[in-house]
Amino acid sequence: DFKEEMMGSEMKEDKLVFRYRGNTSYSSQVFLHTNYIQNVFGRIFDIVKIDRQYPEQQDSIFLRKRNPKKTTL
Repeated sequence: DFKEEMMGSEMKEDKLVFRYRGNTSYSSQVFLHTNYIQNVFGRIFDIVKIDRQYPEQQDSIFLRKRNPKKTTL
């Protein structure tokens, strides 16, 4: 559950998910700690950069697909 004291404080969890279900809609907000992004996404992608609050209130993460390892027979 969301608590007002969470605003402006550092995340203690790696991942927070808040869900809202209305009569006709479903919505969710997902917050990921930088460590989570590096540990999970970083296993598959190169993390090019993280832009804080771009645009405005959201951070943007730029990932690059890694080249698969070439094997020779």
